[in-house]
Amino acid sequence: MFNLISRVRTFLGDQPASPHPWPKVAILGLPDAGKRALLQHLSDTPVDPITVAGCHAGWTSSSHALGLNFIAADVGLDARLRWRAAVAARYTDADAVIIVVNPAHAIALEELRYQLGCLVNGMEETGEVQTYCIVRKGIPWLVLVNCEGSAVVRDLPAMREMQGSRLMVWDWMFRSISTMTGEGVEGSMLWLKKKIRVNAERRLPAEN
Repeated sequence: MFNLISRVRTFLGDQPASPHPWPKVAILGLPDAGKRALLQHLSDTPVDPITVAGCHAGWTSSSHALGLNFIAADVGLDARLRWRAAVAARYTDADAVIIVVNPAHAIALEELRYQLGCLVNGMEETGEVQTYCIVRKGIPWLVLVNCEGSAVVRDLPAMREMQGSRLMVWDWMFRSISTMTGEGVEGSMLWLKKKIRVNAERRLPAEN
């Protein structure tokens, strides 16, 4: 197996550090799930695009009110392994993960389940299991079903199907929101912020 980590570092080059030493939250999902719209609700700094090798790779922003840094990126893109590994290197060290689901795209739910599995277990490519996409273990996951209309629907087939996924074995919460109105976003983030704080407090004794 080639040295993927060193190749990714070379590919990325020197990356500017976040201006705030806050926990990082990765906002992930299939294209058009509403990740950028969610960022606009969460952020009180500009939502800045990021590029890898000259190609759009997502967005970053921060929230002083929440004390969090965000990175949003698509999963499931049809791109070269090296490029996808470089994008994944931006979010696999996150302290929490938000998965944004668009319930209107029912056909894409199977693809999303597969991509969630890759975030947990890696993916098989070129005859071997690639681990570049695996996020940190023990971090909280917040799964947000983004209702496209102005009203948040509490019981959706997509929600029931995702809740029944065997992949949901970590510390996770399932909520429905609307990125059109912002309904449900604040309450969901209160849960996530609490979980991040508890995780940080648990790590401190282990590090001392």
